[in-house]
This record gives sequence, C-alpha cells and structure tokens, in this order.
Amino acid sequence: MAFITDAQLTAAVHDCLQIKQDNPTAKFWATLITAANIQAYQIIVDTLLQRGWTKTIIDQWDRGAEFQRDIGVWKCLTQGSAMSPQQYSNVALSTLDRREELKRVAVTIGGVWQEATEVYGQPQTGQGSIYIPPNPYDCNPYSDRSNWWNSW
Repeated sequence: MAFITDAQLTAAVHDCLQIKQDNPTAKFWATLITAANIQAYQIIVDTLLQRGWTKTIIDQWDRGAEFQRDIGVWKCLTQGSAMSPQQYSNVALSTLDRREELKRVAVTIGGVWQEATEVYGQPQTGQGSIYIPPNPYDCNPYSDRSNWWNSW
C-alpha cells in the first residue's frame, strides 16, 4: 500500500521538470518514476518502523503522501540526473530529500499524535539496558572486567 500512485508522482516530477505529458522526454521518466515511488514508500516504512511505529499506523499517517511525493521526486530526479549531473543542481535536489526530517517527524492520524508502540529503535533506560555481559576471554589484569566473577 502506497500513499500516492505512480500517476500522482508522474505529475509531480513533470511539474518539477516543467515538461508536458506529450513531451518525448516524458517516456524516459516513466520507469524511473515507478521505481522511485516504490523506493520512497519503502524509505518511509523502514524509517518509521525503526522508530517504533507499526505498519498499520504508518499506512494511516496523515503526512505520508507529502513525504512520499517529495522523497519520490528526489529519488527520481537524482537517478535521472546520474548521466547528466550538470543539468541538475545538488543544492536544488537536496531540498527535496526529506529523509533526515523523517527521522524526527511526529506521526499523526486524523490530527492525533500516535505513540510508538514497539521498542526497537527507541532509546531504552533502566538497569537491563546498560548491562554489558562479561567477556570470559578478557584476561587483562588491569581491566575492570577481568574479575567480574568475583564481583558477585
């Protein structure tokens, strides 16, 4: 399930490039757009899963279409410009790269903030999270951990 369709991403890419649908170069972008749309959605899902949200919550995210559009356009233009980088400014392309923002954006559904329910990817606190198991092969007499069995 994606937030936007290939047709919506196609329109966004064509708007950025200022080309019309009947332009001969429009066909060049079709394959890139499909791949970029899939990649953009997967970037969103991967990042938010790592932050602790479930796939169900992610698929309902209010700002999903906005992020998929921008990341999809960025991926498409970046891949499309690989053979002729002089045509596209890296500075201009970087404004569409919202991957860093995705790492800290709030997740809302219907305007209501959603709390991450999974623990992976989230900072953990407590005694269990700072415990480092002893290394039985550490024979360094100056190491604080060399006599761990005597500390009990």
